[in-house]
Amino acid sequence: MAFCPKCGTQIPEDTKFCPGCGAEVGAPAAPAAPAAAAPAAPTFTEEEIKAGQGWAILAYLSWACLFPMFLCKDNKYVRFNANQGLVLAIFSTIGYCIPFIGWILSIFCFVLTVMQLIAVCKKQTKVMPLLGKIKILK
Repeated sequence: MAFCPKCGTQIPEDTKFCPGCGAEVGAPAAPAAPAAAAPAAPTFTEEEIKAGQGWAILAYLSWACLFPMFLCKDNKYVRFNANQGLVLAIFSTIGYCIPFIGWILSIFCFVLTVMQLIAVCKKQTKVMPLLGKIKILK
């Protein structure tokens, strides 16, 4: 005797539908809906991370992100962090121009900056929440 995977009712072997709930017994279970996960962080070689860590830190110091963007443009790790730093610089500048709502945006950008600086110091690659999908640099 087999059991219904949906309700647990005991059913005969040759039955295609459960007499208790009507579920198709021989059908595979429906796949679970994928969770809305954060974008996956790109992977970089250990050499890229080691060579670009200082530049990556500089990328999160407001408009200083322009220096690594132009001076170390061949390192993909630096480019990734410079893009995120540029997005933060733009959004924090917008925050300075708008009263009240801009303060909240500026605080949010400051928190993201601290999070990213900690990740860079730990030699980790993390995509920023909410703003990490924005790509300015190719």
